[in-house]
Amino acid sequence: MGRSILAVVAGAIVMVVGVVAANFVLVLLVPAANEPGAAAGHGTALAILLLFNLLVGVAGGYVTARVAARAPERHALVLGIVQVALYVASALVDHGGVPFWWHAGMVVFLVPAVYLGGWLRVAQLPSPASASV
Repeated sequence: MGRSILAVVAGAIVMVVGVVAANFVLVLLVPAANEPGAAAGHGTALAILLLFNLLVGVAGGYVTARVAARAPERHALVLGIVQVALYVASALVDHGGVPFWWHAGMVVFLVPAVYLGGWLRVAQLPSPASASV
């Protein structure tokens, strides 16, 4: 059980660091997007940031599946569900001035993105049939 918790926490850390880095880069590239209420007017920047957040989700799922001792895809799925729950709670408290499509994109696509990361890790593993040959 300890390895399972470690796997999910490791993936979450990758995601947090990646999202912070993405937001930092966005502020450097589009400083006006950081002003209160201005984010909604920067649709292209938000779309790129959403895409980057989903790619970070893939990376988090991959790390989770890599660290998990067993059932790597299931661990990635758990990470995705936990991250969406945390995102929804955060969005309810402070929607950050982003449009509805941003929230919908995160809620709809984050779990599949994180699961994709787990699936990519599993795809790298040798199949049980080839391991016995």
